Amino acid sequence: MTGRRERRRVERIGHRAAARRASGQIEELLAMMRPHMAAIGDDLATVTDPFEAELAGGAILGLLAGLELLDSGEAAVRLVEDVANQGDTSARALLAFMGLGPDRTLADLARQADAALGEAGVADPVWVPALSQPVEPTRFTRITVPGDRVEAWLLALFRRSEEEHGFLVGVDYTDCGAITMLDPVPPDHVGELVRRIEAGDLIDDVTTVAEDLDREQARIFLDGAIGTTLDHWAEDDDTPGDDLEEDLMPGRIILLGRRLNEAGLVGDPPEHGGHVPARHQTGPPPPAARESDARILRLHVALERTDPPIWRRLEVPADTSLAELHTVLQTAFAWTGSHSHCFVAESGEFSANAELDCQNEAEAALEQVLSAPGDEMTYLYDFTDNWDHTVTVEAVGEPDAGAAYPRCTAGEEAAPPEDAGGVESWQRLKAALADPGHPDHRQLIGEHDPEALKPFDPVDVNARLHIDAMPE
Repeated sequence: MTGRRERRRVERIGHRAAARRASGQIEELLAMMRPHMAAIGDDLATVTDPFEAELAGGAILGLLAGLELLDSGEAAVRLVEDVANQGDTSARALLAFMGLGPDRTLADLARQADAALGEAGVADPVWVPALSQPVEPTRFTRITVPGDRVEAWLLALFRRSEEEHGFLVGVDYTDCGAITMLDPVPPDHVGELVRRIEAGDLIDDVTTVAEDLDREQARIFLDGAIGTTLDHWAEDDDTPGDDLEEDLMPGRIILLGRRLNEAGLVGDPPEHGGHVPARHQTGPPPPAARESDARILRLHVALERTDPPIWRRLEVPADTSLAELHTVLQTAFAWTGSHSHCFVAESGEFSANAELDCQNEAEAALEQVLSAPGDEMTYLYDFTDNWDHTVTVEAVGEPDAGAAYPRCTAGEEAAPPEDAGGVESWQRLKAALADPGHPDHRQLIGEHDPEALKPFDPVDVNARLHIDAMPE
């Protein structure tokens, strides 16, 4: 339909539209908006499904939320007058959604103009009564990929007027849990999507797992994802060019936020990124401090072939599983757990990866492979970059009263960041990052976190090791 194509053109304006505050520019902006607003109004006047109408209206909400010029009362008045002067059902359709927008002045003016058209005998769009019906939350399901600590999705379903619909929300845990996708799920797509999720087939050729959340868990997930995304947009200093990118997200975020309110899912929003599970905030899940009567192994762990040497001294209970030791090593060297790994000892090879011909690391205790001073094994991480660590027992002793284990007592040098390309590539990268005169310095600083050069500090390691045990 022509209207739907025009709707997409409106959405191209996006939430990043540049503000034009000078009064002489208001008419220019309105002239740009008029044909698109008229076209999407025609579309809204002809659709009959309330959810489809919301999606079309969401384009208007996203557009208005991004036009900072509408902070001007003059601009709001002129825009509402432009729409109301159409004097037909499409005008009432546009005004209905403008009355739901985030700008209070514009929303009040739109509702007043809509009421005036109603008193003048202009008919409402057929979907308007349905949008006032109660909304009931019906299901919230979080979907993840086993072993993937990067992203997650949440299917949020609602029922209104006996029809179930919803949103599929994807977040990036490495970006504070900001939203990466927000797809509407119309009533006729709900059944098939639920079937795929329950079968573990949400993503082609990748097995997914589903977990149902209660309403409060889902609210925190969605509130946190929305808030974090808006925070990131507010911090974005990029200046858009003349060809503004197509962006459906702003209007859909507004619709999702409204749906949460309509369904009574309200409460205190989490802190920025607070909806991200703790185990995703620093890479591998940090092991909590635990009480144990086991002996303590003092381990010297050195990253091979590094100059100057990169190493850590760790104290770990002897009954720690190799799976737990893996998380300790990841934390100590600031890895993120995004690559495969294995332990190679005299007694065998151990890993969590079922595809490797190894024993299960979760079923092997540290003391079964290392038991006396001088015993050694190798911890291999990332089979492409080949980060090989030599793990040596320096001493065996009794635990100190009141000490929290595992703990890091010493070390030297920051470890390479993920995907640095191996030891030699890391040495070259580190030199370029540290030298402002290096020809690649500016580019590399933009591509890599400056924290990569931060001096090693055992206090930071221990804080991350025991984050689960720290009081809230």
